[in-house]
Amino acid sequence: NVPPQADAGNQSLPTTLHSEAACPTTPSGPLDNPSHDHQGGDETKTLVGTDHTIVNSQQKFAVAPKAALRGPEIHATPSSFREYESESHDRLADPGFQGNRKGHETQAACASTMPLLAVQNSIVAQTQCIPPREFVSETNTPMPMTSPATLQQKPLSNPEESKAAFSTELSLQNGIRLRGYQEELAGPGLQGENYIFVAPTGTGKTLVAGYVIMHHLNKMLKEGRRRKVAFVTPTRQLTFQQKKMLREYIPGMTRVLVITGASCQPMHPLVQGDEVDVIVCTAGKLRRELKTKAIEITDFSLIVADECHHAGRPSNYCDIMEFYIRSKLAMPASTLPPLFGGRPLPQIVGLTASPGAGRGKSNIVTVIEHQLSLCANMDATSGIVTVQRNAAELEEHRNSPRKYLEVGDERSPNDRFILHVNSAMETLEHYMGNNPCLARGSSGYGTWLQKEKEAAENREEDERKRISVLDRLSVYSQCLMTYSDFRHEDAVSVLEEVEEFRDQTDFEHFLFGVHTDLMEKLSRLPKTPNPLLEHMETILRDQFARCPQSKGIFFV
Repeated sequence: NVPPQADAGNQSLPTTLHSEAACPTTPSGPLDNPSHDHQGGDETKTLVGTDHTIVNSQQKFAVAPKAALRGPEIHATPSSFREYESESHDRLADPGFQGNRKGHETQAACASTMPLLAVQNSIVAQTQCIPPREFVSETNTPMPMTSPATLQQKPLSNPEESKAAFSTELSLQNGIRLRGYQEELAGPGLQGENYIFVAPTGTGKTLVAGYVIMHHLNKMLKEGRRRKVAFVTPTRQLTFQQKKMLREYIPGMTRVLVITGASCQPMHPLVQGDEVDVIVCTAGKLRRELKTKAIEITDFSLIVADECHHAGRPSNYCDIMEFYIRSKLAMPASTLPPLFGGRPLPQIVGLTASPGAGRGKSNIVTVIEHQLSLCANMDATSGIVTVQRNAAELEEHRNSPRKYLEVGDERSPNDRFILHVNSAMETLEHYMGNNPCLARGSSGYGTWLQKEKEAAENREEDERKRISVLDRLSVYSQCLMTYSDFRHEDAVSVLEEVEEFRDQTDFEHFLFGVHTDLMEKLSRLPKTPNPLLEHMETILRDQFARCPQSKGIFFV
């Protein structure tokens, strides 16, 4: 049990917590405060619908998993946790993914430590130790946990020290030098720490990862230790892109090979041999090789995970890290550095532009919970690293797209095409005895049609006629939407797909008559241009006149 820790700046009464194991804690610096509403002295609040308990002390908060608050009692003051001061938290991460795979539910990756982490540009929390939850295997059999008290965490690396130690020996090709913010992101990796670094798209994350790889290979070579790097990507296209980047900027990166799921080449000869230093592969390929036991996770000395935010939900990344976590949990608690089968576990480095904020409504708690899960799945014991000291330099080099809103004219509501289609729809609505008072051709009208059809299908009485009318109204509504955004002939093509049965019931003759009358009226109309498309044509012609190599995409 950990005795109460004195806090010179806060002599409040200790808060009683529960933990599965003794857990050393260390007070530290200010962090973002998710709320300005809490006042008064120490208290423990449980947030409804979450797995966290917030310990409140004089507008300072600490978050710990509720699953950790069980077992024998230990005592700790709120200052025993990483606290964070009241600050604005408006600059949180963009919404991303959240989910726990069965068997990963506990996210027990940090058997040694579980830090809170930086949320994009806002540091949220960082503790040296939060007790891990119980890791549950696929057979729901609890796995033994190593005691966090017996493991140590190195302090967060100092990028300046890392630079002084290694940058004098290593340099990039063609005289390329890392920018200040890139050196800051590479710092923990040069110290051999497991971490995730986050930076915007186009700011050179691959270059940072390549520099960490270059340093790692050089260090392992000098120490006479086995070196083998896996650069893992979520897609086949990214593997070739990242291989090109590594060879272009990193000296000596000729021993790089790409292996994807489409390749029949086995991975184990390359992993166990000395011909290749870096294997760039898809996550699916690596997962299959590990699953068939063709290779072991300890065959690698470093694993770099590109787009690692995928590990925040069930994915190939999660499956790969399960092999890592199982190996880590099976190690003796006293083993430092951790060894498995006499071989050390690989260093884990993740990179992404958007770690995500969890599904649903995002607030400070869901963001912390989601990104804790991401760190746990990646065993990122040093948390998430974002650019802090060199933020101004980062802003100078990031791609900030300029956004324009162009407003074009719409078709006139008195357009005869629109009037004829509206008349046919009004006839069908009158037949049903139901008028929704919604704009025909709108998304709201389409939703109303869908609900009416579902209700008709669930009724016991025969509603086939009503369903047929609703289907026809849906076609006409789609015709109006197409006519609004595209050409006259595009809208007519929607109506031409309607199938008619001339020699059936009186009801089908009724539908046939309405449709035939509409098509005859539309066929006599001239093809009027769409002012919205004309405006878009002007924009495109101007753009390609200025820059013939432009590329664009339409969302409709």
